[in-house]
Amino acid sequence: MTVAQAIDSIYEVFGIPNNAAAPEIMRRRIFNDLNSAMQLLWSKGHRFLDFYTRKEISVVVNANTDNTALSDDIQSVIGPVRRASDNILLRPIATRGEFDAFYAIYADSLTALSNSSPQAYFIEALRPDSGADATSLKIYVVPKPTANTTINMAVALKAPTFTTTDYSANPSTNIPIPHNYAETLLLPIARYLASSSLFFADKSKQREPQLKSEYDRALQTLTEAA
Repeated sequence: MTVAQAIDSIYEVFGIPNNAAAPEIMRRRIFNDLNSAMQLLWSKGHRFLDFYTRKEISVVVNANTDNTALSDDIQSVIGPVRRASDNILLRPIATRGEFDAFYAIYADSLTALSNSSPQAYFIEALRPDSGADATSLKIYVVPKPTANTTINMAVALKAPTFTTTDYSANPSTNIPIPHNYAETLLLPIARYLASSSLFFADKSKQREPQLKSEYDRALQTLTEAA
């Protein structure tokens, strides 16, 4: 399912055919409802969407350094983490204190380890200096590598956020969710969220019970899969 297909389907709640026919204030609301529904699915539907929320990536830690930043679309590192050159697993370190004292805790040494192939890693999450709400991730390795070192890892991606650019792209941006889940989970949730808008005119209360029933069914499916 594309962003255009999803957005136009949500507009049915307001009796409007598509994005072009809507005022700007309604467009903002509709895209917000789609993104809110995606975030709910991402947080609760991990078993349904496991294939879509995970990804294998590679990063390079430069020689004589101990860290590199991960891309903004990564929510967490779920492992395993390996050296690409020999497929050796790196030991996960839970805290910054353990990372800083790795030589003493794990290597029985009184001094920091000499540069060599990394043996362990620590993931640090920090709020960016810009003041953005999202956190940024860095991977730290120990010891520091003597040469540029590629690290392979499995990560969980953040829920995608869509804008009018995704709607109008040719072709429209695909939503990373299986089509049948879009029909049975994503759209019922997004439509119900949209029905709380002032633009939702249902004075006879004929459509609201159906939207609520479909929403409840979608949440129940997510609960059963948790």
